[in-house]
Amino acid sequence: LHLWEPKAEAPATTSTTGQPRPTLADAFEVTDRWTNLGPITDFCTKEDTDGLTNQIITCSGAGEKSGSLRFIEMGIPVEELGSSEGFGNVLGMWALGSHFLVLTRSNSTEVLRISECQSGDGDFSLEVWAKTAGLQLEEETLLCCGVCDRVVIQVTQSGVWAMNSENLAPVSEWTAGAPFLTASEMRGGQGVMLATQKGDVYAIDFQEGSQRLISAGEWQLRSEPSCLAATTPWCAAGLWSDELVIWERKKDFWQSLTLPTLPRSLAFLRFSAAHEPELRLFAGLCDGRVSVVTVDGAWRLQHTVAVGLQPVQLLPFPGAADVETDMGPKLPWGQPCEGAQEQDRLLAISGKGSILQAQSQRVLRWQICLPSMSHAAFFSHGFGCIQHCMAFISHERLLLALLRLGQRIDVRTVPLPQAPRRICYHTGSRICVVGCSDLPSISTPDMPRTRSRANVQFVHSETTDLLGTMTLGQDEMVASVVAVTFAGDCTEYIAVGTAIVLDNEPEPSRGQVLLLALRGDTSVQTAKCGLDEEPPFRLVCTLEVPGAVYTLVAFQQMLLGAVNNRLQLWNLKSGQLVEVCRYSAGVIVLDVQVMGSHILVGDIMRSVNLFRFEDSSLKMVAYDEISAWSTSVDMLSDNHFLCADDGGNLLALSRGELTASVGDVRILERVGRIHTGEFMNRFRPGFFALRVNEPRVKTTIWASASGAFGVIVPVNCEKTFMRLLMLQDCIRRELVPMLTHSTLRDTLQCRPALCAKDCQLFF
Repeated sequence: LHLWEPKAEAPATTSTTGQPRPTLADAFEVTDRWTNLGPITDFCTKEDTDGLTNQIITCSGAGEKSGSLRFIEMGIPVEELGSSEGFGNVLGMWALGSHFLVLTRSNSTEVLRISECQSGDGDFSLEVWAKTAGLQLEEETLLCCGVCDRVVIQVTQSGVWAMNSENLAPVSEWTAGAPFLTASEMRGGQGVMLATQKGDVYAIDFQEGSQRLISAGEWQLRSEPSCLAATTPWCAAGLWSDELVIWERKKDFWQSLTLPTLPRSLAFLRFSAAHEPELRLFAGLCDGRVSVVTVDGAWRLQHTVAVGLQPVQLLPFPGAADVETDMGPKLPWGQPCEGAQEQDRLLAISGKGSILQAQSQRVLRWQICLPSMSHAAFFSHGFGCIQHCMAFISHERLLLALLRLGQRIDVRTVPLPQAPRRICYHTGSRICVVGCSDLPSISTPDMPRTRSRANVQFVHSETTDLLGTMTLGQDEMVASVVAVTFAGDCTEYIAVGTAIVLDNEPEPSRGQVLLLALRGDTSVQTAKCGLDEEPPFRLVCTLEVPGAVYTLVAFQQMLLGAVNNRLQLWNLKSGQLVEVCRYSAGVIVLDVQVMGSHILVGDIMRSVNLFRFEDSSLKMVAYDEISAWSTSVDMLSDNHFLCADDGGNLLALSRGELTASVGDVRILERVGRIHTGEFMNRFRPGFFALRVNEPRVKTTIWASASGAFGVIVPVNCEKTFMRLLMLQDCIRRELVPMLTHSTLRDTLQCRPALCAKDCQLFF
């Protein structure tokens, strides 16, 4: 989908001028694009370790050419100002002043000057700046930063060099005998910290009065450091022994902590607390996680969040209070607390960029809408006439850009050799298990139907690499897939339900349940497998069933499945699936949802049925007496349910104390109906936007065959609910008799149900 806007100097759009009518490209320009997601046959949600954001992964497209997975999440939009190719093998990047960009590679440093073209059309030019008497270009740069208004510092393996930020003329230098391995900026001060391989740590300050670099402190670590960080009055060092050492500059206080793995970057961060800013220490680890360390008398490890798979770089990021643009609403992360001395946000780079913000008990994370990010730099003094400009390196391309206000849907497309049909997410390995198949071909007397073989493909959710493929039998199709754990076994299994589809059978009479487990060698989780290599999952056991396994769901540490019109419950004993109980539930069971001991069944013709599992058996407790061709169902609670039918309607059903009953079985009451116009084929619990201060409520995401998806949110505020209920009653009184959807819009064109003024009375 393309969004077009008229050009400022568009040609005439009529033929009265004697000229031919212009084309669409002559009169309009493309301002935005949205990727078509349809048809969505299935999707799963991926919740972050902080439990705050969700990523939706959809099975989209059909056929060999267009079958794909779509990774969808909300992110911060990026406005590109300019770009340039050929920036591979870059080891570090820093912005100096408002026009210089320092890039370092192995044993060399390069300075680029960025200037705006004189044409005034917003283009920029890049040139290698040769007037760099103060910079050491023959060495690899460890750090570049500003220490005061007109002085910047370069740290190399041989020493520290201070220079003027306007012309890069030398000001002062400081050297030592041993080569330096790592360095860090002193936040809240005017200097840097640097360390040698032997563990010698130096604090170097710049004195504005004498314009000199001086040594302000020396310490000795017990092993080689991997990274440093400093803020007044604290210092921290990550060691190659997976340790974190924290000390005070002017006091004899030292403390060591053990981290989950090797730290590769450190950053102190102050977040806005209720009374005064509190200090946190962020440690970017080599496996793509970030550990948060807090101080309360003593330093302790608070929690760890995942931001990627590659070693994490941490870059202090400016707050949102200084960002002023005319595009959209406020930035999603709000404004810092008044009186905070330091910004409370970080840019974490681990293959892609994320903005982290500290709160008292958690860390908020926002994805940046760039497909890849290896380095970033912030022009703290602005870039020309543009404030808050940033430089990124993405896919060996230098990008000058702005982070814009609001949030945007970011879609990554991963093509697959076959059309994906079913999907689930394996949390332990972060692998998406996808059931794929070819489109069925039409059989004719001259050309019989091609017999295809479906397969199960394993795609890593972070790298999007195809890790392996498991091919199924002839005429066997994947009908369902789910992640499940069993009682007394901590292994997270993958259960795949299949159906053997034959031309002479109107409904499959045979199928299988395949139980898969992750292999012991987890190296396949991060390495792309070749075609001849084994997939990351192995087959544990198989179970033949008399029908198609249309749906599978984890239920009370057991596996619940729908085989044609039967509900069957299995448990894992001695490496085999053993049946616990079964129940004939209807015509064809298409969808099953569970909550507690209750099971909601969506039937192809008989709407929904509610069951309860007790005493090792299934018992029906409620049903909908009105027929509906249901496509998917969802449980909002033990007494409130959703049902989507093939007519694009969403039905709300209730099981209350006052509803009618037949014996011990109650009849579900239809308490709501809305025509969505979408063929909803899947409901999943989750949410698709970051909720910072809202209480956590159960929300439901739905997806349709046309490629649409949405969120169903309960109304928790009773006052808001009553206002909506009053508005609904007014509409119902106005529309007497009640209109069907087919005639509603025609009626509204000649007689509005409620005017906008009437609606404003309620809100």
